[in-house]
Amino acid sequence: MSSAQLRHEFLIDAYRGVLAALQRAETFEPIAEVVAGYARIVLDASGATVTRIEGDDYVHTASAGSPTPEIGRRLALAGSFTGEVVRQRQPRFFRLEDAAPGSRDRALAEGIASGIMAPVMVDGRVVATVGISSARTDAFDNEDLDVLTGFAEYLAIGLTLIAHGGPKLAASHERLRSAATDARRELAVLAEGARQGVPADALADRADALAASLTGALEA
Repeated sequence: MSSAQLRHEFLIDAYRGVLAALQRAETFEPIAEVVAGYARIVLDASGATVTRIEGDDYVHTASAGSPTPEIGRRLALAGSFTGEVVRQRQPRFFRLEDAAPGSRDRALAEGIASGIMAPVMVDGRVVATVGISSARTDAFDNEDLDVLTGFAEYLAIGLTLIAHGGPKLAASHERLRSAATDARRELAVLAEGARQGVPADALADRADALAASLTGALEA
């Protein structure tokens, strides 16, 4: 199996895992832990982290791999790479040589040479971030950025589900369960395609369509 096919197998497993977490979680933390774990594996990262944005600070909520930040630790957005992602409202590559002094010092201390961070958007606001890192220079590319952005969308779904209590939450879960039923069929098709050597681009298109359908499940 080629590296591209193996990656799509990992991504399919990630879709399954995140779907399950979205359906059963009552708080954000379990979803964040699942997303961090899969992001690290699928994107071949040394580490992955999820943070919550609270006022002028960000708070470490979940992590996988290394380095391992202290969960619950609160840091100022000002002067940080996370703060730049929140301010620009766009995913960004982290490169050690381009980093601001504070971010560069922290990255050096943690053995990080490169990474990507994506904002998690709910109702037009950045409410969280998901990031991956590596000890290798320029370890990630634009395809990695697209995949990480997809994980950010799942986190946004999770936060939306949790924020909507009562009947609206039940209705949201019902839409998600319906989408999950369709998604499982599509996942089986993707998995079989990977085993039979279907071109990576074709699988990527199917995976993108699946991600879009899941995101749209909460908008119906």
